[in-house]
Parts: sequence; C-alpha cells; structure tokens
Amino acid sequence: MTKKLFILLFLISSWIQAKQIEVCSNCNITSLSEALELASPGDEIFIKKGVYKVIDLHIDKAIVIRGEEGTILDGNNEGGILVLKSDNIELRDIKLMNVPVSYIRDYAAVKLVRVEHFIIDNITLENVFFGILVEKSHHGKI
Repeated sequence: MTKKLFILLFLISSWIQAKQIEVCSNCNITSLSEALELASPGDEIFIKKGVYKVIDLHIDKAIVIRGEEGTILDGNNEGGILVLKSDNIELRDIKLMNVPVSYIRDYAAVKLVRVEHFIIDNITLENVFFGILVEKSHHGKI
C-alpha cells in the first residue's frame, strides 16, 4: 500500500511541475530527439502535424508523447522507430510507418522493453514489420 501511495504522490507532483514541449518544422524544437533531450520526467511532448524521420529512438523518461492529427513518424525502412524503456510512459495520437522486414533484428514501430505502467492509444501503423512489440513489460494498455 505504501509503495502505491508513493507512486501516486510522485505522479501528482510530476504532473504539477510538468511542461509541454512543442515540436514542429517551424518551432524552436524541430525533432523528437531534440525534445527528448530537453524533457524531464512528467513532461509532455506535443508533435504538430507533419512527417518526421525517426529511427531507433530510445525513450528512457516517464513522459507523454502526443501528436496532432496528421503527425507521422517515419522509420524510412531503415530500422525500428521508437524503443520505450521507461515506466509510466504514454504514446498517443500518432501514425507510425515504414519499418523494414528483418529476420535477424526485432524491428518494430514501437518496442517496449521492461516497461511498467504504459499507455499506447490511438496509434496507426502502416507498412511495418512488427507494429507493437512488448518485451517483458507489464500493467499497460494498448
């Protein structure tokens, strides 16, 4: 019970201090990787509509990544797109496309690795080998 209360208090305090980081071609921040460098746990990264090339981007912070309608993350058929490695992470309202076929590597549009408490909501997948690959992750909602 104490552990659950601690997690709840941590999430509430993170939410109160959280900021939103906006990504777009005309913004100060033009890439998801740049936004991740600036983000702190609990922040939200909001990606405006457009096509963004993203290849094997590792996310190791408890953040929310949300897209505007028309937001596309394109793996350019070069590898996976997002590798989620943090507990308490959310991915919402994004189209992911162009992940190549490989029988040696686990290329996925979204790969979760040992993640607890995650939400993946309203994700569209197009031309992907693995869509969402869940590896030793628990207590999530897809």
